[in-house]
Amino acid sequence: MAKPLPNHDFHNSWGCIYSGETTAKDKAVRQWWQEYFQNPALVETRYHDLLRTYTQTFAAFFCGYYPISLHAHVSDALSPTTVASLILNTCATSPLVLTTPDLAPSALATEQGKKTQEYVLGYLGWNESHVKNPRFAAVQGIYGAAFGPLAHASKEWEVQIIASGLQPTVIQISDSHDALCDSLAEAKRRGCIAVVIDMVSTENGAVLTPERFKMLKKCCAKRSCG
Repeated sequence: MAKPLPNHDFHNSWGCIYSGETTAKDKAVRQWWQEYFQNPALVETRYHDLLRTYTQTFAAFFCGYYPISLHAHVSDALSPTTVASLILNTCATSPLVLTTPDLAPSALATEQGKKTQEYVLGYLGWNESHVKNPRFAAVQGIYGAAFGPLAHASKEWEVQIIASGLQPTVIQISDSHDALCDSLAEAKRRGCIAVVIDMVSTENGAVLTPERFKMLKKCCAKRSCG
């Protein structure tokens, strides 16, 4: 009987099903896998190398964006309020703000903070609802999450009954470019601050094609969605 794949808390049992073939074909990953079964303790001492490699690969694929969480489940990080704060922080501490004389840090923290916040909200196209009641836009058919707002999108009733927070706005990624842009614009108007997708569907194992992913990115950029 074949030995199970090592579980490094990235995907847990769900991800092992989908990543097994990829693990076997990837030379670098396969080496880690083989070494793990020969000497687990040695691999664990080099765990930071694995995390760094994963993070670098993630950032390269997503054009500079870094993973928010490396946990098996993202419920702890994938909440609208957390993501909204991360987006606001990214904008408020960006060179665009820090190099602007009227927005640069000063001794008048209260006045300066309000001015910076107003600028950032205007830049993002957000209003008070995006800050106080942020919500996600979720692609139809998404697995969702075990807890929090995305649990509303789960197909498991025992998960749905423990969902909390604002329900995500469901969008169709199979729509045309113009239709998808309109759907995202409407979602943003309702307070959505980001789009959540499954790169690999947990329902049928289907992979989000590069073409659809690029179309989603273009529409998000056009409508200033995260």
